[in-house]
Amino acid sequence: MLLLGEEIKNINLSIVTFLQVSRLILIIIFVPLFVFSPFVGTGTTGAADLIHSSTIRWGNLFPNILLFIPGVILSIFIARKIKLPTPFLVGPIFATAIIGLFGYIGPTLPSSLLDVSQLMIGAYIGLLIDLEQIEDKFKMLTIAIASGALLLFGSWGLSLLLSYVKDISFSTSTLSLAPGGMDQMGIIAAEIHADLSIVAGYQLFRLFFIFFVVPPLLRWFVTICIKKSYGDG
Repeated sequence: MLLLGEEIKNINLSIVTFLQVSRLILIIIFVPLFVFSPFVGTGTTGAADLIHSSTIRWGNLFPNILLFIPGVILSIFIARKIKLPTPFLVGPIFATAIIGLFGYIGPTLPSSLLDVSQLMIGAYIGLLIDLEQIEDKFKMLTIAIASGALLLFGSWGLSLLLSYVKDISFSTSTLSLAPGGMDQMGIIAAEIHADLSIVAGYQLFRLFFIFFVVPPLLRWFVTICIKKSYGDG
């Protein structure tokens, strides 16, 4: 959403960032609490421990990393050339998926590199928030909490429906429709023995839907609002 916000003109990026960060915090706190509760069931496959294992060394990146790095860089140039939304994210997703189809497995990154990456992303997002551009902070905080709660309850309600219609476990349907990231939901899915392929499939579809369907709809909606505003004026 932040990447899309940067590409759309006349967007108050501070408000977008504040609302998205508030939503993310609610999801990170309450989705794991829910899926690890006795109502859903738990498991211990150690997926999170594997991803952040200290035994993963920088030397383990080679030789596969030598294939992924140029492929990802090339995909960014192609995505920018054909004007895909958020090319620095969508391009590498497609490139990594295509390389994986040829049987090459992406190397597991060292925990130190993951920590530095998260630190840089968090610092960048924090710098996007300018509290002076948020006029009514209490009202904005109320909207952020309310929208996050509606998203969570809505996703849980749809999860009940999906588990009934498709005859899959409630834990799988919950993580598939949770409004979180594919990486976070995938780790939790592995921990509680949910169907990781279904979870990743639904989360990836949601991601692509946001990237390819939401931007034109937003531009159309904003254009209508601007025309209406000038018309009223």
